[in-house]
Amino acid sequence: MLKPGHVGAGDALVLARRPLHGITAAEAHRVVNIDRDVEAAQRLLRHADFLPESWMRLLRRCFDGRLEDQVARLQG
Repeated sequence: MLKPGHVGAGDALVLARRPLHGITAAEAHRVVNIDRDVEAAQRLLRHADFLPESWMRLLRRCFDGRLEDQVARLQG
């Protein structure tokens, strides 16, 4: 059962469920922030419930050709 709280170093984590789509957080980060892999982005868009809406909007803008330069955001 999920409940709000804080996670600290040394705390145990239990996998509650593993989604069948197999998308990892690392893959989502790579596609959204690093290499804009079109095929992988399409896969992420097919699983809209997996990512935050803000990331889905970013992916959609990428496909619409309206993606702004992300360098400043990513490098601080």
